[in-house]
Amino acid sequence: MDKLQEFTHLAYEARESRDNHILLRDIVVLAELLLIESSSPNTPEAVFKKEEFFPLLSEMIELFSHLNDLRPVTRFLHRLARWMDRLGYWDVAVRYYDKMEELAERNGDSPGVIHALEERGDIHRKQGNLQGAEACQKRAYDLARDHDEVVLKSHACNNIGVILIERGDLNMAEGYFDKALEELEYAPERLLEGHVYNNLGVLKCIRGEPVDAYRDLNRALNIRREIGDRNGSAETLHNIGMAMFEAGNFDEAGDYYEQALSHAHDLGNSNLEANIRLSRGELEYRRGNNPTAMKYAGEALSRYESSGDQLGIIDAGRIIGLIHHAENRFEESRRRLTAALELAEKHRHPLLTAQCAESLGMVELETGNSERATECLRLALNTYGVLENSEAVRGIKLLAARRHIHLNS
Repeated sequence: MDKLQEFTHLAYEARESRDNHILLRDIVVLAELLLIESSSPNTPEAVFKKEEFFPLLSEMIELFSHLNDLRPVTRFLHRLARWMDRLGYWDVAVRYYDKMEELAERNGDSPGVIHALEERGDIHRKQGNLQGAEACQKRAYDLARDHDEVVLKSHACNNIGVILIERGDLNMAEGYFDKALEELEYAPERLLEGHVYNNLGVLKCIRGEPVDAYRDLNRALNIRREIGDRNGSAETLHNIGMAMFEAGNFDEAGDYYEQALSHAHDLGNSNLEANIRLSRGELEYRRGNNPTAMKYAGEALSRYESSGDQLGIIDAGRIIGLIHHAENRFEESRRRLTAALELAEKHRHPLLTAQCAESLGMVELETGNSERATECLRLALNTYGVLENSEAVRGIKLLAARRHIHLNS
C-alpha cells in the first residue's frame, strides 16, 4: 500500500527529527488515514500483520508522545485498538489501550481514559478474565461519575451489566441496564440505547424467555439499523437467531444466522463471525446434519484458539463433544465435554457451566455411568436455578423423572 510506504518513510525521517512537531503531526494524520483505509472490509488484514509494521508503529507512538497536544494521538490509538480488537488480536489491542490511557491521563483527557478503560475491560471479559473486566468498568464508572460524564456513566452501567450476566447475577445485571436507560433520559444516545436493549434481550434469552427476548432484540435491531450501526446490527441479528433457536424455530434461526454471518464477514469482524458459525454448528447438530455441524464448530474453534477466546473455546468444545456423541464416538465426546466443563468452572461462568454439565450428564447417562450423570445433572439443575431459567430446570427434572434419577442433594 502506498500509504504504508509513505508512513514508513516519514517514520524513519522522524527518528532524526524528534523535536519537529510539524513532522510528527503529519505522521499522526497519515497514520490515521492509513488505518481508515486498511480497516476497510475490502482490505486484507495482512496489511496490519506485516512484521515491520508493529515495531515501527510502537516506536512512532513513543515519538508522538512528544507532541504538546496528545488528543490526535489518543484518537489514533483508539481507532487502532478497536481495529485490532475486531480482528481478534486482543493482546495487541490491550497494549494500545494501555498506551491510550497513559497518554490521555497525561493530557488531562478524562473521556479518553474512560474509553480506554471500558474497551480494555470488554476485551478482558471476552478473554474470560471477569475480575479484570469488572475492575476496569468500575473504575470507568467512578471516573465518569466524578467528572459528570453522563453518557460515559451510562456506558459503564451497560458494561457492568454485561459482566454480571457472565457471572450469573441476572437481577443485578437488569438493574444496571435499567439504570443506563434512566441516565439516557437526561443525555440521549441512540448507539448506547441499542446496546442496552440488545443486552436485555440476551439476558431474557438466558432466562429462557425467548418471546420477551425477541421484543427487546427487535427494538435494538431497529435502533441500530436506524443509526447505521452495522456491527451492532450483525450482533443483534445473531442474538435474534439464538432466541429463535431457543424457541425451537430452527428455520427462522437459520435465516437470521445467515444474515448475521454475511454482515460480519463483510465488516471483517472475525470474532463475531466465529460466534455465528458456532451457533450455526449447534443448529445443524440439532437438525442431525453432523458433518456440516462439525465444519462450522471446527472453524469457530480455530478462530477462538488463535485469539485466546476462552469462553468461545468452552462453548465450541461443548458442541463438538455433542457432535462426537451423536456419531457414537463416546470417549472423544466425554473427553471434550469434561474439558469444557472444567474450563467453564475455572472461569466461573454459570451459563457455560450449566450447559456443559447438562451435556456431559446426558452423555454419561447414555453410556451407563449413572453416578457421574447424576452429579453433572445436579450441577446443571442448580446452576440453571441460579440463572432463573425455569424451562431448563423443568427439562432436567423431566429427564431425571423419566430415568428415575434423584437429583436432591
